[in-house]
Amino acid sequence: MRFVHAIVRAAVDGDGSLASWRFGRVHLARSFECARNLDTEVAQYRRIRLCRVVVEKNVVAISPQAWLAAKERPNLVQSGPPRRTNRARRNLAPHRGQLPWTNSLYADGYGHSSIVKQEGDCTPGKPIMESMPLLEITPNGLYCPAGDFFIDPWGPVERALLTHAHAAGALSRGTSYLTAKPGEALLRARVGPDALIEAAEYGAPITMGSVHVSLHPAGHILGSAQVRIEHAGEVWAVSGHYKLAADSTCAPFDPLPCHTFVTESTYGLPIFRWREDSAIREAVNSWWRANQEAGRASLLFAHPIGKAQRLLTLLDASIGPIYCHESVASVNELYRQQGIELAPAAPLLAQGDWRKALVFAPPSAHNSGWLKRFGPASTALASGWMRIRGTRRRRSLDRGFVFSNLADWPALLRVIEATRAERIWVTGGFRGPLVRWIEERSGNALAIEGQWEEAEP
Repeated sequence: MRFVHAIVRAAVDGDGSLASWRFGRVHLARSFECARNLDTEVAQYRRIRLCRVVVEKNVVAISPQAWLAAKERPNLVQSGPPRRTNRARRNLAPHRGQLPWTNSLYADGYGHSSIVKQEGDCTPGKPIMESMPLLEITPNGLYCPAGDFFIDPWGPVERALLTHAHAAGALSRGTSYLTAKPGEALLRARVGPDALIEAAEYGAPITMGSVHVSLHPAGHILGSAQVRIEHAGEVWAVSGHYKLAADSTCAPFDPLPCHTFVTESTYGLPIFRWREDSAIREAVNSWWRANQEAGRASLLFAHPIGKAQRLLTLLDASIGPIYCHESVASVNELYRQQGIELAPAAPLLAQGDWRKALVFAPPSAHNSGWLKRFGPASTALASGWMRIRGTRRRRSLDRGFVFSNLADWPALLRVIEATRAERIWVTGGFRGPLVRWIEERSGNALAIEGQWEEAEP
């Protein structure tokens, strides 16, 4: 075990990327059961501690970067490490005032974080950053007390702002929703026709309590949005799920300059890097043709909301017929109603000749009796987790395509830099490595516990 730790240590030293260490046929740095196990080992070596943030009401972060401007649109192509120098504050909304009171965040002797009154210098048990967060972490998720609403809550609440339709899982029937206008139909299909849903156009200002809220494109799926919150000149942005890759099925990601940025990190490890859509198009179409020649049906498992529709824009429909499981076909119709062009795909029939067909289905259909109707078939899964060595074999799949509707490692870093935020909250997935990367480059970051992230299949 010490030998393996030595390999892990060498693999993560330097720029934090995972090196390929091969001895014979064994990839020692990749010999763990999955990426999460490898992350655990890396975290033990790095002594990463995930911080539980204790937040008080009426707390808002101050001291952002001086060059942060409200209408600035950073270049996401040119990216560098997010550095946080101690510069004078520039208010993102000069016509609004500054809050006259502040609390501060301090680190105790164990590296954990708490909110205390401002005093002293930056030593263990002393304040390390002036801070008055607009958001609280509660048992039901992120809560804004000044606006009296939750963002992507994971429990029953009265008022919820949803960043995308996936986030509507466990809410009560009496919940009042606010979502982006393009995603209203998707949300209503998930929560029911009688649900209380208010839809806002991207960028439209909304006053909730004493804060100003607006929704901005996140590039994840149709109607996905970031939440921008402004109060007394302080701006926070909550990313929800997002990606930078081009996608004709949804509005592209819109970078939001802010003082504090709350980002997801489902794929927060350097090994997660996506290929161009053109490479995925060629790989899927080639696999489909090969199955036709062998007289096998092609069964492609993908998330039925967003990912399956994006894949449909990449396929060559001239190869053969395309069929969709009911859960995919119903979402296809909602996308087409919004004017989004998808490859022709018919609802699945009870019987048919499947040898030339490509069939879309949700990952939950894999290894179920539903598959027996197709006879000889080749199975494949489109997922970012296919980047992990051995995932396809463990799931008993014939093929895996590395394809995701979430940001990969380089995209996470580019977005964090583009926000020009002086503090980053990281939640979901691999929090620790991303927080460590930011801190090693003079950034301020906290890993916060959360349940609102979804594990992409």
